[in-house]
This record gives sequence, structure tokens and C-alpha cells, in this order.
Amino acid sequence: MLKPLETNPLVRQQTQPEVTASNLLSLFEVIFKNDVRFRIIVILSNREAAGLREIARNAGISHKNLAKYLDTLIQKGIVETYPVGVRNRAYRLATKYSYLRYFFNSNHSS
Repeated sequence: MLKPLETNPLVRQQTQPEVTASNLLSLFEVIFKNDVRFRIIVILSNREAAGLREIARNAGISHKNLAKYLDTLIQKGIVETYPVGVRNRAYRLATKYSYLRYFFNSNHSS
């Protein structure tokens, strides 16, 4: 049977370890390291925008396979795309997720 959470904040603070952004990011990287969508988000959080081939190269998959993952992220509103020239497109994190840039960059640089 699960034990309910302690309601006394002082007791809770003493029994729960401190969770930092760095610890949380490390946990996500362990859990999601093989998830292409997570790798795409990390890649795009480290640059303003990137082309399909650049993302594919950094994610370690072919650009043809990458397209379906990008489409999913675009449909979910996590990634935005815009035209670059006549035939190419660039991809970037959606504005509402721009805080991820700070989160991922501040933890990878330390």
C-alpha cells in the first residue's frame, strides 16, 4: 500500500532530496536518450534554427527518417518551420518553448 505524502512541509523538506535543473535534465537524458524527438528538441535548443540535414546529422539519423519526427513536433506545436530560399526550410523551437534554450544550455555548459 502506498504511503500518503507528509503534509508537514518541514518534514517533507527534510526527507526529499533537493532536485536541481541539472539533476532533472540528467534524468531526462537517461530516460529519453534514445528518443529522436528529445534529441531534436535538445539540438534546436542549442541554436536559433537549423536545416533538415543539420538536425539529422546531429541526431544521428537519416534526413528522410527525420521528417516524420519533425512533422510530429510541428503538429504538437513544439517546433516551428519557415522557408529559407525556394526549396529549403528551417526549423526552430516554438516561441512558447523558448525557455528550453536556457534550461538545456545552462545545464550543458556547467
